[in-house]
Amino acid sequence: MLKAGKYFVGDLCYVVPIEEWSTFIKEIFGEGETVRMGEHEVLGKYFVIANTAHGDGQYKTNVKRMLCDVDSGMIGALSVKDMSTEVKKIHRRNIVEFKEDFTITIENGDIHIGHIIIFKENLDKFN
Repeated sequence: MLKAGKYFVGDLCYVVPIEEWSTFIKEIFGEGETVRMGEHEVLGKYFVIANTAHGDGQYKTNVKRMLCDVDSGMIGALSVKDMSTEVKKIHRRNIVEFKEDFTITIENGDIHIGHIIIFKENLDKFN
């Protein structure tokens, strides 16, 4: 479970510093070729992550005006405490406050991160 607070919800490749990304990838995939869905800790940063149902693209959520752009095939949540001020400004639409501790699940292909639902249908599929 991640603690209540403010988190970026979306593709973590946009908010994790490039020099740390390979360390995150090693943790996310372990020795395998598939994402180890769930909670992880890297370099003192706690996060949740899961694969998208249809890879890269843009995904709708249950929050008005919030879309998840994806370039890594994964969606997760990372505390804003672990993000730079500049990155927080760029991705402010995807910053969500969780009033309660939360985790990540997948139900019928939809990703549930606490009260946020990222729907499995990739919007690029319809363009």
